[in-house]
This record gives sequence, structure tokens and C-alpha cells, in this order.
Amino acid sequence: MFKEVDECLSRCQFKLAIGKAMTLAHEANRYLDGKAPWKAIKTDRQAAANSLYTAIGAISALKTMFSPFLPVQRAEIAYLSRLCRNGGRCQVGNPHPATGAETGGAAGAV
Repeated sequence: MFKEVDECLSRCQFKLAIGKAMTLAHEANRYLDGKAPWKAIKTDRQAAANSLYTAIGAISALKTMFSPFLPVQRAEIAYLSRLCRNGGRCQVGNPHPATGAETGGAAGAV
């Protein structure tokens, strides 16, 4: 998929490049809908974790594919993805280094 998007960008076919990236976004959405980790967590934590890990990989790929079109949002997604540390708990309320805006919620772990 990366190669296809890259080829479209090199030919200045921006709409087609976005369409190919959106195809991956739709596939990732269908995958998550099918796996339903919000339900699976109640009965099979490992299956829920596996599906979320796969989704995060797709989001990372999308971050790269959309970066020519949404550079600020790419930086935000990259920043938010680095927040998930501390034994798997996400830290919220930290200011974004580029914007100074808080990431949401009160300071502390969720």
C-alpha cells in the first residue's frame, strides 16, 4: 500500500493517493468492527490486545500515508502514540510540544 501511495504522489495524483490511504482506513475500521475489542476484553484479554495492536499498526501506517496532506495532525498522532507508556496506561493532560494544548482530561493516568 505504501508503494501505491508513493507512486500516486510522485505523479501528483493527490486525490488517488488519498483514496488509496482511505482504503486502508476503511479496512482497519472493518477489522476493528469485526474484532470488537471493547467486547472481547471481557472474555479474552489477549484477543482484545492483539486486535488493538494490529489497529495501532494500521494507524501508524495511515499516519505516514497522510503526512503529506496533514502534517500537523501527523505530529499530533505521533505525540499521542508516544504517550502510551507506563505499563500500558496512557498519560493524559500533558501539553503537546508543538501547540501547548493539553491532550485531554485531567493530568494523570487513565
